[in-house]
Amino acid sequence: MDAVTKKEHASGQKVSIRETADEFGTTILKIRKILITADVFHSEISEKVRELFSCGKTIEEIQSELKLSRASVYSYLPYVKTIYNIKEISANAQRLQIYRSRRQAVFVFQSAVNANQLTGEIIWDTVTAFAGYPFYTIKGIKFSYTVHGFEMQVDRKKKTITKATVLLFINRVQELRSAGEKITGPKKVGTFGASYLFPVFVRIGLIEPVGGQHDTRT
Repeated sequence: MDAVTKKEHASGQKVSIRETADEFGTTILKIRKILITADVFHSEISEKVRELFSCGKTIEEIQSELKLSRASVYSYLPYVKTIYNIKEISANAQRLQIYRSRRQAVFVFQSAVNANQLTGEIIWDTVTAFAGYPFYTIKGIKFSYTVHGFEMQVDRKKKTITKATVLLFINRVQELRSAGEKITGPKKVGTFGASYLFPVFVRIGLIEPVGGQHDTRT
């Protein structure tokens, strides 16, 4: 498989196709196909697949020649604008809308932090924007959460974290930062639910990732 392609985000960081697939809740193959359709992904394999296909080779012949699975061959070919693909394209459009709303939420959050104008409303809007996103704790345990009113409900152990607790967590983080202390993990913050809030705010960009932690900031 190709080396995972990187693309720039608004913050100047680069993320991989794998990270983008996680963001959209879809597969690497689908993300790659979308990028190929948009003509922003190129690799030796993708060019070879398209060359063979344009020469009239069948999917099976391309599979045999390049030693690829059927799904991989299709993932290297652009979408065709037919009614057949309309549902999948609509689903991808919805994922893109969610991605953009999260990116905008991060921009607003970081701008407020930099201007020292962070409010409870901005914090909660940002938390809400990332509902359903796949996060990982320091120990590598995958989780996501839903938002109901002013409560986050983490799917792991059905833990509920209130808005007030989130604001307390943020205040504690800001106190530590003001004191020049390095936030090395959730225990350093020490609030209820910190093990889950820590990776959320690493993702949002309030906290620097610690060694080995999965960082997919926008």
